[in-house]
Order: sequence, then C-alpha cells, then structure tokens
Amino acid sequence: MVNSNFQQSIKWRFVAVLALFFLIGGAILSRLFYISVIQNKYYTELAQNQQSLNKVLPSKRGKIFFQDRFGNKKIAAFSADIYAVAVSPKLIKNAEDVASVFAFLFNKSPDLYLSKLNKRDDPYEIIEKDIPEEMVDSIKKLKIPGLVLVPSPKRFYPNAGFGAHALGFVGFKDDDLAGLYGVEKQYEKEMTGEAGAIEGEKDASGFLLAIGKRIINLPINGSD
Repeated sequence: MVNSNFQQSIKWRFVAVLALFFLIGGAILSRLFYISVIQNKYYTELAQNQQSLNKVLPSKRGKIFFQDRFGNKKIAAFSADIYAVAVSPKLIKNAEDVASVFAFLFNKSPDLYLSKLNKRDDPYEIIEKDIPEEMVDSIKKLKIPGLVLVPSPKRFYPNAGFGAHALGFVGFKDDDLAGLYGVEKQYEKEMTGEAGAIEGEKDASGFLLAIGKRIINLPINGSD
C-alpha cells in the first residue's frame, strides 16, 4: 500500500513537472511569435534606427560688411560655432581629478564641477557653455571618458552695436535661427544658404561606416 502511494506521488510529480515544462515552453513560443510576427515592424524599424545615421549639416550664415567711401570693408556681423562641454558622470572614475582639470582650464572653483561630476546616475551633464572654437583642441587633448563637445552657431557683432538699427539681429523663429530685423531679415534667404545631410550606416560607436551605403550632401554656405 505504501509502495502504491509512493508510485502515485511520483506519477503526479512527473505530470506536474511536465505540465510546467509545456507551460513555460508555450509562454516562450507565444513571446517569440509576438516579437517576430506581431511586432515585427516595430523591431525592424528599431534595428534600422540603431544602425543608420541621419544627420543634418548646417550651413554657415554669410557675413555682413561695412564699407567706407574709399571702398574699404570692415566686418559688421559674422557667425562662428561655440561649444558646450558635456560629460557622462557615470564614466568618470576620479571626479576630483577631473574637476581640478576643468577648474584649471576655465579658471573656476573645482567645487563647481565636482557637484556635477558626482551625479553618478546622470548620463549627460553640461559642464561649460559658450566655449570658443580655439579652445576645442585643448579640451580634446584631455581625453576625459565620455566627454563630448556640442557645437552651436552664434552671431557676433564686433563693432559694439555700431549700426545696430540697420544691421538688425539674429534670433529664434519657429525653433530656427533667422534674421529678425534690418539687413539680417532683408537678406535672410541669401545669407542662410542650404543645409546638407549625411545618411548612411554606423557602427556600435556611432561612427559612419566607410564600407556602408551612404549619401552625403554638403551644405551650401550663405552669401556675404
């Protein structure tokens, strides 16, 4: 009698394990079917976005000049890239050393940078803004992990506001920089130029593959 009960128990355990096996297998197959068939379009587009690079290449806005009665020209307005310095704090191993480097480079207190670098869960933190182009090489040589330089165009008027009523100014219009007054607005189309674009395949680091299919349209800078 005891042996019969033992065999019955083993039988039910075997059935339970077998049922659990089929249940798990069915769940896995259902998930695979959902991903590969029902959500096929979503995951295909996701993979394409991860492998493809689409980037707009901005054009450079044309210059404006003053000209005296003798025909001599003096620059009145020009555009140049300025940069924001950003890092990924989670990639910084020694925040104190990096903060000291930034403090020396930008002549500020290390504590200012340390408070940002200690945000260990922050993948992207702006360290400095409005960095001129001539400092870019010095910053790159630091080789700080996760450091990126983010360019943005800025309009400069080197004559301290002289002729500002005629020159006008550049500002944001519908999320784009555009001339909003004076010569800047009057010759907006001529000075803006045409943006270019890069389309191609990228590697895991985000760089364009030399052997992949790609399309490059260079920007056409604006007229002076």
